[in-house]
Amino acid sequence: MKIVLHDQFPIGDELQAMMRAAAPGASVVMADKERLPGELVDAEIFYGYHSPEVFIAAPRLKWIQSSAAGLDKILVPELVNRGLIITNASGIHAAAVAECAWALTLAIGRCLHTFMRQQREHVWKWGPLCDMFGGTAGIIGLGGIGRQYARVAGAFDMRVIAVDPHVREK
Repeated sequence: MKIVLHDQFPIGDELQAMMRAAAPGASVVMADKERLPGELVDAEIFYGYHSPEVFIAAPRLKWIQSSAAGLDKILVPELVNRGLIITNASGIHAAAVAECAWALTLAIGRCLHTFMRQQREHVWKWGPLCDMFGGTAGIIGLGGIGRQYARVAGAFDMRVIAVDPHVREK
């Protein structure tokens, strides 16, 4: 079995070692952009991220494990119709993205953008502020990010209203 690793971000030594440990006896190859098409010719598994055209010339490929959550760019008919296993890393960045979204929510609610501009201009006016505690948070989409954001909003004793186009247990 041959596993090819390639990603838009560097795959560190620790992750490579984990892959080798998880698949003893397999050939685990780290491929840069130039070597990737050649390495995929006899590969069965791919881990990382790349646009779909590189996989079309990989006849032995059975499984694509994307390092990204979204698969919209890779789910092209040429790959889907081959019966490949295509999996994603859904939720891997949920906490970090939800933290960033919450930081932006607080920044907007506390008018930080206005106060920072006023500070540079040496203007000291007080404006309306939005208290988060006891407020209401509206969330569109309850995937990993939406659920994490809802937990943070709950810690602020907020009423959470959410919608999700995909019906699942939540």
